[in-house]
Amino acid sequence: MDKRGLSYTAAIGLVLAVVVIMLSFGVGAKIVPLFTSHSNSNLCTQSLSLMDRSKDLSWRSRIPGMKADVDPMLEPNCPMEYLLIELPEGDKTEQENQIKRELAEAMRHCFSKTGAGSLNPFGGENWKFGHQPTAVNCISCYQIRFSKELQAQFPAIEGLTDYLSQQKMDYSDKSYMAFLSPLNPRILVHPPNPKVFDEINTSKTYKLLSYFRKGGVIGLELLGAGIGIGYSKDNMQLLLYPIEKMAEAKCNHEWS
Repeated sequence: MDKRGLSYTAAIGLVLAVVVIMLSFGVGAKIVPLFTSHSNSNLCTQSLSLMDRSKDLSWRSRIPGMKADVDPMLEPNCPMEYLLIELPEGDKTEQENQIKRELAEAMRHCFSKTGAGSLNPFGGENWKFGHQPTAVNCISCYQIRFSKELQAQFPAIEGLTDYLSQQKMDYSDKSYMAFLSPLNPRILVHPPNPKVFDEINTSKTYKLLSYFRKGGVIGLELLGAGIGIGYSKDNMQLLLYPIEKMAEAKCNHEWS
């Protein structure tokens, strides 16, 4: 047998042996979720990008005078992830900052994978989902809960929006808040609301949502000397809701 062929076969065998050993000792259990999370994020972004590009391709919406509701060609493919935040090591201040960092990273990841303001996947004029109007579509990025040890030390997490404004992201000159509030988005982006994020009860389980609202008529407004119809733009925002209060989000459709 050719020595080069033998060496190649031996190298492949060595790599396979290392993989088996890693899996045997549980190393693979730590690696696989990283790839799974990255893969899920790509699937979500790609599906929303395709929705955005295909939203005006329905032949029915192109017929003059025809405004019939149509089913979209595609739907979001955004599997929800589950995040358990454990009590970190360090003193009280270090622990609190690390908890806020984990929440901030979840928000960054959610905003990024749902377009970061560059996509308008639910913007089709006549789209419907399950015979419901597309006024509000919610993508559930994360289900977040806190460990018992963390709850005992921190019954509530306060001041997260200040942390978002002051703390820069890793390998970036931008703060989390600057990233979550882009200056020239394709779709209007509302920044995180302090009323939602500044007092988190750690005994509760939350859902982190990317919340897409359909623009449209919002009522009468004064236009100079006269009265006219006001219109809102399609917009998005990150929201955090306790699971038991999800009805208050008023999602016409929730994707998870």
